[in-house]
Amino acid sequence: MRVEEVSPKKAAQWLRLIHRDQRKIRHNKVEMYASQMKRGLWRLIPEPIVFDVDGRVIQGQHRIHAQVKAGVTISYYVIRNAPNTPEDPFDRGATRNEEDRWKWARGIAPIIRQVGAMETGSPSIKRDMEDLPEIYQRNRQFIDAMHREFFSTKRTHMTTAVLGALVFAMPIDPSFVVSFATSLKTGENLVRGNPIHTLREWILERKGSGGGQYKTVFGTCLALRAAFKKEQLQRIRLTPAGYHYICELRRERGIEGTPSLHDEIDESLFEVTDVEDD
Repeated sequence: MRVEEVSPKKAAQWLRLIHRDQRKIRHNKVEMYASQMKRGLWRLIPEPIVFDVDGRVIQGQHRIHAQVKAGVTISYYVIRNAPNTPEDPFDRGATRNEEDRWKWARGIAPIIRQVGAMETGSPSIKRDMEDLPEIYQRNRQFIDAMHREFFSTKRTHMTTAVLGALVFAMPIDPSFVVSFATSLKTGENLVRGNPIHTLREWILERKGSGGGQYKTVFGTCLALRAAFKKEQLQRIRLTPAGYHYICELRRERGIEGTPSLHDEIDESLFEVTDVEDD
């Protein structure tokens, strides 16, 4: 595997080499990647572009399409002459199941996916499994810490949406967020009006009501904002204000993976229905 600098012209040539058994293109992913590339936000990631022994592209079609659309030069790790058999880890044909490669990460993959959604500026977006390695590497120390200390397969206050929001906020002040998470989990020494107490009560009230993970993300971020600002919080409102505040703090600190102000979701998102929280 080596790093190759790929011009738009070369990427266009690679488009003609994409294996015919690749999955159907997901245009929203291409648009997202292309936007990042145009704005100079794309970085060299560990996931390589892979060519099989016949010179066909068997991994990386979305990135190649995005680069052609963006019209910029991008560097990739590239692997050539990879076998393309069902047993091979680089087999990326239409029938592949990315989730099989994440069976070791019990409980981690949904958290990574939630963090990745928040990085796009829209917590309701469902990130693809193939995006998870990059997201995980960028946030690994925070995801591992939250998963190790607070994840449970039982129905608790610490849902994957809550943990995803906490991981997203953790780079701002790790010790503060861990303390917040500990109090949220135990409920000890909390009084009415404390943002953590309000969040606990709200999560309990919402259990079984559905309505989408993004609502839990918004509620958690709203409580985090009040806690960061040392304010009381009497009730949780379904508004992205807390999420905007967390993004602002991340931008001030230059934290990688933070959406730009332009990409942040608008006030209408809280009216959208999404998948239920777990």
